[in-house]
Amino acid sequence: MGKIIDKFSIIKKFKKYLVRDNELSQTILKNVLMSFGVRVGSIVVGLLLVPITLGYVSPAEYGIWLTVSSIVSWLSFFDIGLANGLRNRLSESNANKNVNESRKYVSTTYAAIGAISIFILLLFFISNHFFDWQLILNVYNINNKTLQLLFLVVVTSFCIQLTIGVINSILLALHKAALSGFMIFLGQAGVLVGVYLLKLFCQPNLLYLFIVLTSIPIIIITIASIILFRTDLQYVKPSVKYVSRKHLKSIFNLGGAFFIVQLGALVLFQTDNFVISKVLGPEAVAEFNIAYKLFSLTTMVSFIILTPYWSAYSDAWARKDFIWMRKNLQIIRKIWLILSFCNIALYLLAPFLYKIWIGDTIIISSKVSFAMMIYSIVITFQASHNYIINGLGKIKLQMYLMIFAAILNIPFSFYLGGIYGIPGVIYANVFFMGILGITFYFQLNYLFKTNNA
Repeated sequence: MGKIIDKFSIIKKFKKYLVRDNELSQTILKNVLMSFGVRVGSIVVGLLLVPITLGYVSPAEYGIWLTVSSIVSWLSFFDIGLANGLRNRLSESNANKNVNESRKYVSTTYAAIGAISIFILLLFFISNHFFDWQLILNVYNINNKTLQLLFLVVVTSFCIQLTIGVINSILLALHKAALSGFMIFLGQAGVLVGVYLLKLFCQPNLLYLFIVLTSIPIIIITIASIILFRTDLQYVKPSVKYVSRKHLKSIFNLGGAFFIVQLGALVLFQTDNFVISKVLGPEAVAEFNIAYKLFSLTTMVSFIILTPYWSAYSDAWARKDFIWMRKNLQIIRKIWLILSFCNIALYLLAPFLYKIWIGDTIIISSKVSFAMMIYSIVITFQASHNYIINGLGKIKLQMYLMIFAAILNIPFSFYLGGIYGIPGVIYANVFFMGILGITFYFQLNYLFKTNNA
């Protein structure tokens, strides 16, 4: 009984330490707790989606979906950093309670990203039939016309999501990270139901699968946006009359740097499927992604905690609350250490978890699991400092490092992948993530020291 009381006292003490009678900390705590509930649902849905999808199409076809969707996601950098620029600018204007400025930032971002999306779609529609996707993807069991159609479906849906997805940046900037996560969860749940119905009533068909996977999240986000702009977010509802060239310039001044960072992140995070498909074939992509999904359990926890901190640090930096920033940085670093031990435990349990999850459909080697464990530890360390730096808007050094990483990552991944297979591709990312994480660690220490935090 005494041990139970002690445990509750520890929890109470930790909660009191985290909140510190500070409204910003309370907002973060509220978002983190709510996000955990939403993300647990997302994790369950994501885990269920893999075996259901593999029950509808073959591992090779599932690998094609993963590769195509990851390639198309490369187009995300065409928002030229405007979504992240909006996130910081809107956090600042909201902290200063300037509603008119906030609405101008929101309206301008929607207009700019909408125009970019239309341009991307038209350009791809014209150029798509010139691509030999069989050669590019190293896939020859599906004819090129079908692959072109699949890419058109994914690119069209992506362009729509690029525009309507601005709502997520708005919610994050206004300290409503949990609500943003809930919208994503609803989209995933809808996809799970859709794929399950395909499995029950339709013969295996990649086109049907692509349509379900891409269209349902669009429907959910569109409905949610309409509801939010009529209720809680009515004061920042976008309107053509609030579109401003001056505010576009303000967003782009910061967003331009974010654009370079996004481009580097694109190479680091979104090229693995392509490299593995080219070096080892689409079946290996499925093995890589299943291991990635398992170890993303800890990275998801990290991102749940870190997501509200981005905008919170923008808010605190605008108000020069350096004491709060330093105290919360120490909390974030302690959380990373705890999650690192969780990654080790996950590696030890991995064979048992794979067996329960996917049975013998795909065999995941221990070397792949070990490499993914190291990757998860390193990426959460990097993110623990990167999210704060993004919130402060001090990303010039990050921009140069991302250029360096973007140039070297793909050839390094091909080289290590050719020698060590899937683990080699993972270790290439670990190398660059490690450099970034160590640099950001010292950069934050310097920023707080020079501001007498």
